[in-house]
Amino acid sequence: MSFQEKSDLISEQPEKFIFSDNKGRKYELCLEMDDDKCIYVRLKHRGIKVGEANCVRYPPDKLLLADLNIYDEVIHIPQNFWDVFLKIVLNRSKKKNYRKRGLGSYLLQFVIKHASKKGIKLIFGKVVKRDSDNNPKLLEWYRKHGFEVDYTTGNDDPDTVARIYMNLS
Repeated sequence: MSFQEKSDLISEQPEKFIFSDNKGRKYELCLEMDDDKCIYVRLKHRGIKVGEANCVRYPPDKLLLADLNIYDEVIHIPQNFWDVFLKIVLNRSKKKNYRKRGLGSYLLQFVIKHASKKGIKLIFGKVVKRDSDNNPKLLEWYRKHGFEVDYTTGNDDPDTVARIYMNLS
């Protein structure tokens, strides 16, 4: 996957990038900032949100990866009357799964590259039981992308399965 390089990704207006998944389908990635602290990365296919990453910057050089999600049940709403009519009559309104297309990897790589350009030295987060149960290979996936996994979570949050972190310095 490839995307247009920009020298500075932060601006008042959301930055948008177009890229293709592993089967050539086009997606739009939109980067938004809120007071230089919260970072929102939205992933859209045909105008509908199919994934997102939400991060919080902890000055001076840490970034919390609060959530990264690719949706597995997206309903596309037809754009014209006849498409709506046929979907209702033929009962063809199906949910689309956007997982297993390389989108999560692209989104995570985008966050890592953006953080590195902005001087972030540590990206950290946690994996909760619900996410681990829904995706048993999640911790392996983070390791594959360069994250360290720490299973010693302490007693601060019983729902936490592991903490993840990546040193960028």
